[in-house]
Amino acid sequence: MDYPDFVSVVTMDDKIQRYQSKLDTVEQKFTFSLARDTAREYEFHYEKKGKDLKLDGVLFGDSLSINLKHYDLKNMGLLNRGFNWINEVPYNRYNYD
Repeated sequence: MDYPDFVSVVTMDDKIQRYQSKLDTVEQKFTFSLARDTAREYEFHYEKKGKDLKLDGVLFGDSLSINLKHYDLKNMGLLNRGFNWINEVPYNRYNYD
């Protein structure tokens, strides 16, 4: 959720689905629709808990409660390990034992 007008969801089978989104901060509603089918909108009530976010709503006839946990980008490997043009051993082959 890095952009105010669209959201990308990665499913458990690694498919990516993109949605257009609208945020209503007064009503605490998050509304989204498929980019190719804007006639059907899905509405979720949101609640901020610190840096985390909880969404409650109905999607495709199923009631959902989604808890989104904030992930600090400083913990991402590409950002915290530095960059070297030449590595003697590839990063993913290091023995961490």
